[in-house]
Amino acid sequence: MRDYVLTVFVFALLPVCLVRPWLGILAWFWIGLMNPHRLTWGFAYTMPFAMLIGGATLLGAVLAKDRRPIPWNRELVLMAILLGYFTMTTFYAWAPAYAWPQWEKVAKVIFMTFVATMFIYGKERVRALLWVVVASIGFYGFKGGIWSIIHGGIGQVQGPEGSFIDGNTFLGLALNMVIPVLVALARDETRRWLRQLLYLTAGLSVSGDPSGIAPIEDEAADCCCDRACRERHFCVGITSGQSVSASGHNCKIRGGRVGQSEARGMEREPKRCQGSSFRRCGV
Repeated sequence: MRDYVLTVFVFALLPVCLVRPWLGILAWFWIGLMNPHRLTWGFAYTMPFAMLIGGATLLGAVLAKDRRPIPWNRELVLMAILLGYFTMTTFYAWAPAYAWPQWEKVAKVIFMTFVATMFIYGKERVRALLWVVVASIGFYGFKGGIWSIIHGGIGQVQGPEGSFIDGNTFLGLALNMVIPVLVALARDETRRWLRQLLYLTAGLSVSGDPSGIAPIEDEAADCCCDRACRERHFCVGITSGQSVSASGHNCKIRGGRVGQSEARGMEREPKRCQGSSFRRCGV
């Protein structure tokens, strides 16, 4: 059912994007950030909604009368240089078959950002874009926060599959970026019910933030516990809503299991800790 509702709604937006390109920018941000088609189970799951809305918006941008020149400030210049750097390095990528599709996704985002600067100006339009951003990301914070509270913080809150926020830490980063905007909009909101809803969404986004206070992977936490047990140091980590501590030869796990560790004193063979996650261990 939701497949048909979403498809009809998106196709109804296409003529609006053609006539009012700035509304098309808002629609493109909505599709790109929230990925509502990834919340369906049928044919809409793989529909190229972003391409359809982007195409209609670009066509309308050519004919629009309210288009302004791109304000080439230092941020946009640096963004253009960054895209050029990405393009150069992609030519020498070790796995070009994987690199170029990723470059294509990033290039589309940067290009549409340039287009957005041509139509998103003035207080009302900027505010409308902020509302689209907080609604798109805040939806997962609101929903994930309720889910985390109901389940006692067990498990992970993840974003829509195949999106930029599909991983738990990716969604956590997005929520951390949106929470200040939620609070800013709430402070400027005169309607009481909407102001309270914004504050509630910000609070639930904190409680349901899957990145945690100091996110580390389960394996890194396991390594941390191992090393602390061997070297008789103290280690504290947060992973998937669980805390780990190790002092001397006693590994204690509070709130559940971390990796393959067991809550008993033991001395195990060293494991290989990867990446920078291990530096979060205070040993």
